[in-house]
Amino acid sequence: MGEDGAEPDDFKETKFISHAIDLFLGSGYRIDVLKRALNWRKKASPEAQKNLRSTINSSNLSVQGFRSTRAYNAPTGHLLGPIIEHMTTSNKLSAAILRVWVESHELLHADVVEYRKMSDLPVQDYVSDRQFSDSWDFDEWDRATDGFIERNDGAYSDG
Repeated sequence: MGEDGAEPDDFKETKFISHAIDLFLGSGYRIDVLKRALNWRKKASPEAQKNLRSTINSSNLSVQGFRSTRAYNAPTGHLLGPIIEHMTTSNKLSAAILRVWVESHELLHADVVEYRKMSDLPVQDYVSDRQFSDSWDFDEWDRATDGFIERNDGAYSDG
């Protein structure tokens, strides 16, 4: 519920990171983001690894064969379900996942930052663990995304 007591317009703004991924990219993409991040976690920067490890281990996830305080050590396949479920209400977990995902796409990240600067759009290194620093209108998102894709001629895909 918004500050004014009204329900937020889901098509215009959202405060949960995982909801924004679902809304703007499709719910199936959240799983792709998570898989890539979990598979990349041991290659991530020490700071991103520490943040993800701490966040997963403190999220009280139920992972078969692992204590919740050691869940980070579980194989990707064991973590997918519990993390997907927890991401829907935890911006801290979603932000930690997205940070590792961004690091796994170093060239894409650099090109997005360059594009946003050239387009006079604000640049935020990483998503806050609490919420987005601002809202982004869905139509503006579409225009910016289409402009970026056109400029890069489909050079990026997740996989």
